[in-house]
Amino acid sequence: MIRDWRVYVLTDSRAARGRSHREIAEAAIRGGATAVQLRMKDEPARRIVEAARQIAPLCRAAGVTFIVNDRADVAMIAGADGVHVGQDDLPAAAARALAGGEAVIGVSAATADEAVAAERAGADYLGVGAVFATATKADAGAPIGLARLREIRRAVRLPVVGIGGITADNAAAVIRAGAAGVAVITAVTLADDMAAAVRRIRPALFCQDREVALRCRDADQEQDIQDGADRDVGLAASPATDRVVADRPDRGLDGDGDDDREDIDDCEESPTLAGSRQRWHALLEHDVE
Repeated sequence: MIRDWRVYVLTDSRAARGRSHREIAEAAIRGGATAVQLRMKDEPARRIVEAARQIAPLCRAAGVTFIVNDRADVAMIAGADGVHVGQDDLPAAAARALAGGEAVIGVSAATADEAVAAERAGADYLGVGAVFATATKADAGAPIGLARLREIRRAVRLPVVGIGGITADNAAAVIRAGAAGVAVITAVTLADDMAAAVRRIRPALFCQDREVALRCRDADQEQDIQDGADRDVGLAASPATDRVVADRPDRGLDGDGDDDREDIDDCEESPTLAGSRQRWHALLEHDVE
């Protein structure tokens, strides 16, 4: 099953203005998140299980991927879709052994070497960062920047999710660097209206997909999409755009109900031309033409 990592919201009650993990997850889902991660650092296992059991059915009902941070055992017990582990946590292979063969395994990576090692160990996606400066994770280190993100993206065939200091203002740049999605924490959890904060991030990401689709339809030279087609990952490996078409056919990319081509006009040019021409033709015939 191909997962949609486009808008990946992490819960963190330490930076949430007193809101619970469930409240953050509920708001994220209302705002259009495509994935939610329960992030409870240094909490007793019982409390993590309780929170996971509250969030799992919410995500399942909404068709949103639910990931538990660090704890493969909790992911299995709560019925989550998978687990995300860091470089100092349980190895990816061990996490899969605990969570089950069908579990989604995410691994944090800050270098191309770490990314390649995670891929070889069986990871399903990578969380790469911190892309920009962030105070959320004390041990995040210096920001890796967009250039390093591009390097990591080129080194692997896995979907890459950018994380660290990402907001509605810089999310599109992360996608243009090759990421399949962005992971956000305080841009949502510290907002007055968390659901609205998620909705502000969505257009910057979905516009990139639609703009890519239009260019693929109109491009005459196969070389324009060769790099992405060879890897068949990134945007092409995500059903994000298909999901927008299926779930929100009358709302437009930014939810305003306008013709998507007007939304596309507002998007910055994207160099990412991933996937096959046939895929984008089918998408555009359904929703744009």
